Amino acid sequence: MNSTQHAVVEVSAEEITLRVGSRWLKFTQDTMQDSEAGTKRFALTEDGNVRLEDGPPEEMDFAAERLAREMLS
Repeated sequence: MNSTQHAVVEVSAEEITLRVGSRWLKFTQDTMQDSEAGTKRFALTEDGNVRLEDGPPEEMDFAAERLAREMLS
């Protein structure tokens, strides 16, 4: 990804946080929250997919790349 910014990933037993500048995404077992006060339902499925809100399942690596690209743009 072509960006002049760097991302920081913080991992704990309860959550994963991605930070880029003043923006962040925080994942818990069943939610994704962003720095703009948005919260969405989040689920990892047994077959390695991610489901955000009521959208279709996405492969985990494609979802991670899409979210990272949005954060870095």
